[in-house]
Amino acid sequence: MVGRPRADVPTPQASMTPNQDLRSGETVVITGSGFQTGVALIITECQGTIAAPPLDASVCSGPVADTSTVVGMAGTFADDPSAHNGTAGYEVRATTQAPDVFPCDSAHPCVLYLGVQLDDFTQPHVFLPLNWAPAVVGTALSAIPPPPVAVPAEGSGNLGTAAISAATVAPASAAPVATGSPAAALSPDPASPTASSAATVSPAATLTPAADGTALANTGPGAGMALLAGLGVLAMVVGQWLRRRRPVQRWAT
Repeated sequence: MVGRPRADVPTPQASMTPNQDLRSGETVVITGSGFQTGVALIITECQGTIAAPPLDASVCSGPVADTSTVVGMAGTFADDPSAHNGTAGYEVRATTQAPDVFPCDSAHPCVLYLGVQLDDFTQPHVFLPLNWAPAVVGTALSAIPPPPVAVPAEGSGNLGTAAISAATVAPASAAPVATGSPAAALSPDPASPTASSAATVSPAATLTPAADGTALANTGPGAGMALLAGLGVLAMVVGQWLRRRRPVQRWAT
């Protein structure tokens, strides 16, 4: 069922400056009233004229839409960089046929749509004429650059904004590899901020041939053997000390 605009909602009104002899890429200021406070407006270009406006969003260009404008108190709004409200004005674009983009230039009449819901023309909206300068020809939209990535600013805990690309990211350096004699100490790189204390490398394991022809790693005596050897030495020391403390017995003759 097709809905109808509510009768108690004020009729939206809008104006655009400049509004004559427009050039592709020119920024215009759009102000108006009659919308509900707090809603975000959609501003985009659609095929049609004020006398014969578009009937739905099927002839509107999504890639040129601007959604930065929010309706303020009393239902007024301003897409104006001088308003200091986070908006930058609307950049009108003379376009040619492309996916989701429709011709809009001197030879192809088009209007500017301002509304709250592009896929439902029963919701509050208004149209403004796009009066191009003579001989303005539509061109393909250029690729939109990716947004900057927020990264921590150097020397502070706050987030800064920087554009990161693959060319600006240096690969991580490889960790040092110990070679040579056993127990070789690795000295940290004094220029590296992440250098830690020197690391000691254990002796390389020797390989002992097994019966089936494979090589088995011989990592030396285990911890249990070392403990038994220590206990044996301790027993010998204690035994000698006891023999020295034993009194000498003399037999009477």
